[in-house]
Amino acid sequence: MDGWDNYFVAQAGAAAAFAGLVLVSVSINLDKIIKGPGLVGRSAELLIVLFTLLTTASFMHSQASPRSARDLPYSPSPAA
Repeated sequence: MDGWDNYFVAQAGAAAAFAGLVLVSVSINLDKIIKGPGLVGRSAELLIVLFTLLTTASFMHSQASPRSARDLPYSPSPAA
């Protein structure tokens, strides 16, 4: 997984940006979306796909990261 961490960071950032834009556009046009046939499902599907992409990229970035759990500042110290 060496070298993939920058890719996953970029993928997560792009997914978060697109999900935010879709969320704002859905909230602005909520009346039109509710009245339109099939638009609620399309909007929900798009948000689910983008948030799934964001979650997957974040998880994969955490797996690609070279740090171990002991290197994190909030990890408990091992019992002596």
